[in-house]
This record gives sequence, C-alpha cells and structure tokens, in this order.
Amino acid sequence: MTRSERWLLLAILLLALGLRVFRLDGQSLWYDEGTSVALAHRSLGVITRSAAADIHPPFYYYVLRGWTALAGFSPTAVRSLSAFIGTGLVALTWLLGRQLFGPAVGLVAAFLAAVSPFQVYYSQETRMYILVAMLGALSMWLGIRYWTLEIKGPISNIQSLVLWTVYVVVSALVLYTHYFGFTVLLAENLAMGVWVLLGWQRRRRFALRWVAAQVAVGLLYLPWVALT
Repeated sequence: MTRSERWLLLAILLLALGLRVFRLDGQSLWYDEGTSVALAHRSLGVITRSAAADIHPPFYYYVLRGWTALAGFSPTAVRSLSAFIGTGLVALTWLLGRQLFGPAVGLVAAFLAAVSPFQVYYSQETRMYILVAMLGALSMWLGIRYWTLEIKGPISNIQSLVLWTVYVVVSALVLYTHYFGFTVLLAENLAMGVWVLLGWQRRRRFALRWVAAQVAVGLLYLPWVALT
C-alpha cells in the first residue's frame, strides 16, 4: 500500500465513523431496538432460549451483552456498537475491492460505502443487520484470500489451515447472526463452484478443501438447528 493510499483510506474511515456517530441519540430507541437492549440485560442462557423462540439467531445479542457491560445502556452507548461495526464494514469493502480489482477500485468502493445512506442508517440502529453485513463481507474476503493464495501456488500447511479455520468460524457466525446469512454462503459457493468446474483437473484439491469447509460450517451450525 502506498502512502497516499494509506492516507486516503484513513480519511474515508474517519468520514465513515463521523457519519455513523453523528446524532446517535437523535431519537429514542424504537421497539425492536428496545428488544435488543432488553435481551442484552439477560444471561447468555436466557438470550439463547429467547432467540430460539424468536425469528433471529443469538450472536448479535451476545455481542451486545458484552458491549453494554463496558459501554452502558444509553441510546448512544448501545448504538455505538453498530457505528463501529459499520465502519469496519467500510474497511472490509476496501479490502474486497482491492483484492478483486486493485487499489483504486478499493478506495472508490470504500468511499461509496462510507457515504451510503443505507449503510449509515443501519449503522445507527441497535439491531443485527450491520453485523451480518460485516461478517458476510469478512467471510467473502477470507474465502477469496484463500482462493487467491491457492491459485498463486502452494501455500504452507499452517497458513492454509489458519485461513481455512478462520473462514469456517466467521462463516458460521454469519449464520448465527441472521438467517439471511445463508445467501452469502450460497453466493460464495456458486462462484467457487463455477471457478472449480472451469478447471477441474487443476483445482480438485482446492475443491475438496472448500467442500470440507462448508461441511465444517454446517456442523458448527447444527447445535442451533437442534435448539430451534
């Protein structure tokens, strides 16, 4: 990364954070936000059982519980978690753009994400939507990173195992955050499936590892399936 790229990225991230923390307490918590805060007051066991009977998985509530233990329960405090997560999503947008299309595209994509009204809105809400977007972007980046290193040449077993493991854990957390997280994994698998089929003889080893990763994600998700 060049020095100018580094400064531009920093400016974009500061802009993103500023837009997301601006007037966080401009209005009182609405009903769904209040539900999030109420669950954050409870034990992990109660959160798990409540989420199992609700329409959303529990991971966001776990994170919010830990956050409120440090930051408190004011509207600004509980919404600031989403503001920081939303800023992280901007950084991941830069990483994805840079990885796929180069530095200039990465910076433009990050800027557009930083000023997106849609992203700013959900980065100021005490709900799980910006978290699932951030984790989904991280899952995509890890998958693409693993794929990129594999096609450039053999990588060390340790490096491969670390990337594989982190990808599996993050992808499972996507599913534990929102049920629509399945669409992220579906998109990843469609893209990887097409790529593998276009060069099956050379990519069989990668395909086996990728399938093993998806099986591992499924196994990590099984406890939640059993609860619900």
